[in-house]
Amino acid sequence: MVLLPEGLANYTPSFQREQSPATHLAQEQSVVDMFHALRSNGEHMIQDLVKIVLGAVAGFIVGVLTEPVKLYWQRRSELAQMKFSIYRELAGNFQNLVGFVHTIRLNNNPAVHFYLHDARISSDRYGEAKKDLIFDRLSEATTIVTAYAAFGKLRGLGSGPTDMEVADSIIVGIEQAVATQRLNRRLFFRFLDERLVRRMKKAVTCANPFPR
Repeated sequence: MVLLPEGLANYTPSFQREQSPATHLAQEQSVVDMFHALRSNGEHMIQDLVKIVLGAVAGFIVGVLTEPVKLYWQRRSELAQMKFSIYRELAGNFQNLVGFVHTIRLNNNPAVHFYLHDARISSDRYGEAKKDLIFDRLSEATTIVTAYAAFGKLRGLGSGPTDMEVADSIIVGIEQAVATQRLNRRLFFRFLDERLVRRMKKAVTCANPFPR
């Protein structure tokens, strides 16, 4: 027979002990509180998840709706800048050519042949713009291409039409394009010398005494 120590002789396991009603209620309340805490945490997690999902969906919808509008205004701005740049160069070429031809005539040498650089004709801005796909969206794209193709005929050749004749035809062609609004008159005049603008406006008025 094994003798237990005096302190263990009366030991009773906890599951066999009788619990008071207060202790029992406290334990039940503890379980209920733990359940409510877990439930509350779960609800907060679901709410946070819903907010994240709704935020992502809203951002996607806003992006889908606004991106085409943003792209439209961006391309519109690029087109306006391109048009501005080309008109600055084209008007400068026209003015330089008019001045160069006038100088040659003053020197009584109308049969002279000259190159583009003699008349300070540039095509850098046009060349850059032509590479961009939005160039064809310009309403005057065909007229601009025609004008620069005509500039290319000034090659200083000694046969065929003289460069003076070619230059005269270019000047007349651009004046007619401005008069008929195939080139934007307001924008073209913006980059010309005021004296040349007055001369061209007078020619336009004489050609069309009842402008719209």
